[in-house]
Amino acid sequence: MFSSLRSALPADDEIDEVFRVFSDLFKDENSALLPSRVRVTPYVEDAQQSYFRDLVKPWEEVQDARAARTYSELFDQEKSALYRLVPIDVRKMIVESPLRSEIESNLRGKLRSWSDWIATDMMMILTKRIGTSKMPSRIEDLFLTYRAGYMSYGWTGGYPDDVHFLAFSGVQ
Repeated sequence: MFSSLRSALPADDEIDEVFRVFSDLFKDENSALLPSRVRVTPYVEDAQQSYFRDLVKPWEEVQDARAARTYSELFDQEKSALYRLVPIDVRKMIVESPLRSEIESNLRGKLRSWSDWIATDMMMILTKRIGTSKMPSRIEDLFLTYRAGYMSYGWTGGYPDDVHFLAFSGVQ
């Protein structure tokens, strides 16, 4: 799995770790590996339809515009910094690879519907590892969540200092 993309990227143990985790995704669960930023919740059928956050004041009630962030915006600052560190040809190779179909073929049951989301996360994590290695970040915490066998689907808490991923067990 992922052999064409893996062989095209630089040889690196930290990149190999990403490929290993995503090749065996949700085969085992170990909550001891979860970063402290994660809040485990039970799986709900409408998780993909949710607003992807809770306990956050509506936009109209927020005094400081920086406090009103969507889930995807949490990663924007990190991603934009990464894109300056990783050459465009490498990023293009990752995006154009068959990751989505390979991930979907590896997932079981309810998680198959998450294949696009998971592939997008894997691309972001690969780009991060190529650009900054294991340097602590939200993206690295996201990878650790997958490594523990959990699926992150949103966040809770106050931005920027009290943000926690919402995650459910991916093991079926």
